[in-house]
Amino acid sequence: MGCSGSSAVKKDKDTQLAQLHQSTALQCEIKPHYFVLEIGFGKGQGLEEALKHLQGGSGRVIGTETSQKLLDEVTKKLKDDIATGTLELDLCLPETLTYINSMFDCVYNVNGFFYWEDINTTVQEIYRILRAGCLFLTCVHKKKNELTLKEQQELKNPDFTIQQYADMLKEHGFVKIKIQEHRNAHSGFKYQTVQAFARRRK
Repeated sequence: MGCSGSSAVKKDKDTQLAQLHQSTALQCEIKPHYFVLEIGFGKGQGLEEALKHLQGGSGRVIGTETSQKLLDEVTKKLKDDIATGTLELDLCLPETLTYINSMFDCVYNVNGFFYWEDINTTVQEIYRILRAGCLFLTCVHKKKNELTLKEQQELKNPDFTIQQYADMLKEHGFVKIKIQEHRNAHSGFKYQTVQAFARRRK
């Protein structure tokens, strides 16, 4: 019975995480011509949602991951989109993004800052690659008391608060920063988003 219960909990967590990636991409209001980046795409559900909004347009979705295993899994699952050039997957650390300045119309992530080795540099990099006036969206649902010991050990910044994160975004030039509470329409679990826009350059 213990194993069965553990399996059910893991399934619930996986379902919640999938819904978070999907809802985050959905809230970006992606247009068909957008260049979109998801940092830490996990199992690819957010990429799939983003790709739906590019149909008939000239846009492109790029996803980054630090896990070779996840990269291989999602590459296999979304091979058709990769073959058409609509999707690109890259293995890299978030603080070492190799994209050109002002490349993206939208950047988003789920629970990213808990795992980033260098939050400060990562935020600088995101600001650099985001076009002026465009959206950077972070979705957050991470409670330490709901994590296994192994999951807690994987966190780089377990005590970093969402308000500290919002303050850091402001320090690096983001504006119109808004923290919002949400409830998932399917399963009812609560989560937060941090919405921020790159300041328009003069």
